Amino acid sequence: MVADRVEKVLVKAQDEIVRKNGERFIMTLLRMTLMPPCWSYYSSIIKFRVQSGKEFECKNELSLFYQYPQRVTAMARARSLYLMGILLGWIDEDQAENAKPKNDFYLATSASSIWRRLGPLHRVRPMLQLYSTELFGISTLADWGGFNV
Repeated sequence: MVADRVEKVLVKAQDEIVRKNGERFIMTLLRMTLMPPCWSYYSSIIKFRVQSGKEFECKNELSLFYQYPQRVTAMARARSLYLMGILLGWIDEDQAENAKPKNDFYLATSASSIWRRLGPLHRVRPMLQLYSTELFGISTLADWGGFNV
């Protein structure tokens, strides 16, 4: 649902630059939802583990930020799309609550809870602002004000 909707929005791009920035905005959201602060959202059904070697393990998570989508399982990427749908306001709290498995206590059902977890990611906010377009941007995010850094 979310991936199809993203593609429908990107098709409306008037030029290549707007489309590329829209893709970058979406990839930044995808990567954000795969960062360690969000890992508890993957706990019940997905044994979330990022494949990496010692050369990639460092205190600077930004180096792994770009590699997360390729290093996680397809199920983790699917859950990330669900979280992106919440952040974009395409999945409201009632829909999220209905989609939530009964034993998944930690899965987010609101954008504000996701933004609270992402608060420490101070480098991501400027990236989202940089890639904002009329198709996807800060104005299209639900509860963006909750992302205080």
